[in-house]
Amino acid sequence: MNARIGENSDRDLIAALADDYLNVYNLLPEDDIADVVKLNGYVIDGLSPDSTGICYSEKLNTYAKERVFHEDVDAFLEVCSVENVIKVLTYQKFLQGKYRVWENEEIHYYNFKYVKVSAPDEKLKVVAAFRNVDDLDAKGHKKMAELERLRSILASTEMGTWYLTVPDDGHPRLTGDAKMKELMGVPVDSPMTDEDMFDMLINNINVNDRFIFDNYDAQLRMGKNAECTYRWNHPIHGEVYFRCGGVRVPYANGMRFNGYHYDVTEKMIKENRSNQIVKTFARSYQFINYINLSDFTYFTYSENDIEDEHVIDLLLAGDARKSIEIGCNQRVSEEYRDAVVAFSDLSTMNERMKHNKVIVCEFLDVNDEWYESSFTAAEHNDDGSLKSVLWAVRKINDEKQAEIRKQKMLEENIAANKAKTKFLQNMSHEIRTPLNAMFGFAQLLGLPDGMWTYEEKNQYNQYIFNSYNMLDMLIGDIIDIADSEHGNYRIEISDVDVNSVCRNALMSVEYRKVEEVNMYFTTDLEDNYTVRSDARRIQQVLINYLTNACKNTQKGEIHLHCSKTEHPGKLTFSVTDTGSGVPPSKADLIFNRFTKLNQHIQGSGLGLNICLLIADKLGGDVYLDKTYTNGARFVFVIDDKN
Repeated sequence: MNARIGENSDRDLIAALADDYLNVYNLLPEDDIADVVKLNGYVIDGLSPDSTGICYSEKLNTYAKERVFHEDVDAFLEVCSVENVIKVLTYQKFLQGKYRVWENEEIHYYNFKYVKVSAPDEKLKVVAAFRNVDDLDAKGHKKMAELERLRSILASTEMGTWYLTVPDDGHPRLTGDAKMKELMGVPVDSPMTDEDMFDMLINNINVNDRFIFDNYDAQLRMGKNAECTYRWNHPIHGEVYFRCGGVRVPYANGMRFNGYHYDVTEKMIKENRSNQIVKTFARSYQFINYINLSDFTYFTYSENDIEDEHVIDLLLAGDARKSIEIGCNQRVSEEYRDAVVAFSDLSTMNERMKHNKVIVCEFLDVNDEWYESSFTAAEHNDDGSLKSVLWAVRKINDEKQAEIRKQKMLEENIAANKAKTKFLQNMSHEIRTPLNAMFGFAQLLGLPDGMWTYEEKNQYNQYIFNSYNMLDMLIGDIIDIADSEHGNYRIEISDVDVNSVCRNALMSVEYRKVEEVNMYFTTDLEDNYTVRSDARRIQQVLINYLTNACKNTQKGEIHLHCSKTEHPGKLTFSVTDTGSGVPPSKADLIFNRFTKLNQHIQGSGLGLNICLLIADKLGGDVYLDKTYTNGARFVFVIDDKN
């Protein structure tokens, strides 16, 4: 196998940058293949079979067995393994550490460094470099002296200090000061040995945090300064949180580490509570993205299971601008797309959020569901400009639908209040007109005999009678509406002679039609046909229908018909006229309360709404036949129960 990882110019650059490293390799971890760039301090010119396409793992194992000090072999192989390099460099830029090499019957200290050089969208490429750091390690002795100087300072704080000795041929020993013993719940005068102290520390580590402590221990053994926080089972207080740190110091017969411990239980409990609040908050969002505005990189936090393939594409796009572009193109409805694109423009975010901590945009997605997209200021630079923002998206379909329903109800209430106000304003006219007529014609009839002919007196009496009927119907409508709103609207079921009810309704409104209009009744039913219902309420609906037809028909005909066949199993009453009809734009509103198509025609706007109320009480239906265009045709349907 012959694999080329980089061009010659790349190799020269790497060699120049790694001038103080003895050995440098170009590495493809996922393929376990390496090229030698620098070996024993010399740059390898050109590519030869011995320097390209070598198996990294085999080379690493051979080197570890032949050169690495035996106590460091396992840790060295674990940290530098292909698996660990891939794991660490997937999320970090570099991996480095320290190990010992046995050369010329002496221990020498070496440093390794793995640096990721691939772009985010490329296959993982790594430069691995190794060098001798004996001169640098001399600084470790100075560090030891500094650490000892600090021990006295730490002793007066809440920190416990310790040193751990791991002999080549004995049991590890943990020696702690009084504060360290107090943290572990060990009395100062306890006969516990240092070996027992070590066992107690290790055995009481929470099983779920053991991997944290093991990683911390591995870093110490590699010669790195290390810190970690882990849970520990305290013999008195139960589970506590310890924060510890340490460093490896020179020791002749094994390994020795100096370090400290302190209790961070209260702090961690607060952090856990805060994290729980954040998680709970995050569950209400599809996702929350942290966006760095300097390079538009981001990372995502989501507590929800993501099943939508488009949302998955959005989250894994790798670039905030790309994610937003995908989201807008694939998920936002065309109607809202341009607005959401402008809202999500990261290049203008600083200007738009200069005086706002949060900006919000609502939109419909391609499935007609409502979402809310928001940007929240997270961090600022020293000059006050935005450094980062939180981009969050959540579904608000239920909230939006509730808001729409609330807005619709509000609009309906406003319209109803306006209609009611107009109704009250018109009511004085509707009541005053028949009262004035009754009063005026009554005065005329009260004049001395001989002033009017017999026919004129009959005509005046008819005017008074008609005005009374109008006033009576108006008051009846108002009472019916009031009864329905207070639950007092009564239905009385009995045997109803259908044809008689229709004829009575026709006779009741005969006086309302103009002379040029022919009003008549036809039926599919035989005489004496009965149905179980409320005769008074059926007649009231028919009278309201017929009265409405009389008001709006100046010539032609008004036809009341009763059918058993139009809706099988039901009785269908229809009133058809050749009047002005109902405009299509008003057809769906005609049965609403206080609705009047012609403000110049007398009426309260309650009649058809009362028809709807009665039909509902009788388990029937009322509607306007929109297929009829020569006037208006109103239909009333009830069950045929005989």
